[in-house]
Amino acid sequence: MVNLLDMQNDDILAGWQMSVTMQLRTPLKWLQRHREFHAGANRPAEDLPQEHACWVPVTKTWRSIGIDADEIPETTMASQIGQIPVDGGDFLPFLMEYRMIVEGARDALADLEKRTPKYAALLGGGRGRSCDTFEGDCAEHGPALG
Repeated sequence: MVNLLDMQNDDILAGWQMSVTMQLRTPLKWLQRHREFHAGANRPAEDLPQEHACWVPVTKTWRSIGIDADEIPETTMASQIGQIPVDGGDFLPFLMEYRMIVEGARDALADLEKRTPKYAALLGGGRGRSCDTFEGDCAEHGPALG
């Protein structure tokens, strides 16, 4: 069976646009790329993680292919909070701010763990150690935190 999207469609495709999932779990680096556009009929070679983004074909305008008609207005897209404008509306800036906080906190905690190794067990780095009882010093890992 022939996949029509893999065929040359120079006569109808203007390009490809990235559509990003609008969810709290979507990393900032993907949210920032929502609606990124690549001109041309060939799908971009970059493989996208399907849980975060996909390439969507964008057709040429009616007038650019010789039809005197207005374009169909953009509608909505799915999100974690329901339907939102295709451009992300107010939810996209919120998600980006949220992810900056979440991802920045992770980096801040990792930096704390590097600066102060005795906090490693509290921050997750010490999970699975045999001395994680916090009831005394450990010869391998140093003083107990408690």
